[in-house]
Amino acid sequence: IMMVSGLLDKSTMLEQCHHGAASLRVALRPGAVHVMVIVVSRGDVCDRDKTKAITGVVVMQLRRKFKRHVDIQERFFILDCRKSQSREMIGLRRYLSQLKKEKLQTVR
Repeated sequence: IMMVSGLLDKSTMLEQCHHGAASLRVALRPGAVHVMVIVVSRGDVCDRDKTKAITGVVVMQLRRKFKRHVDIQERFFILDCRKSQSREMIGLRRYLSQLKKEKLQTVR
């Protein structure tokens, strides 16, 4: 999971996510691929529409750059991280559980 603040501008968010994805790529064994899910915090105070647009662009740019090296998921989450039982947080937990199951099935 790559956590970034919803209050960041596009270039800063891209820089932080790029650094995280590059770190994953360096840490990998040759041929291994890690999954990266972007989670935007501060969903309670950020402009959700603007943040959604910025994050969508960041995800597309990262997917283009890292291609097969890091599996950057198209789906991202904007959360108020203080509300652990919110609809978005429950959706994130379900999504991560589903990703885990899918990865385990491909390993077998």
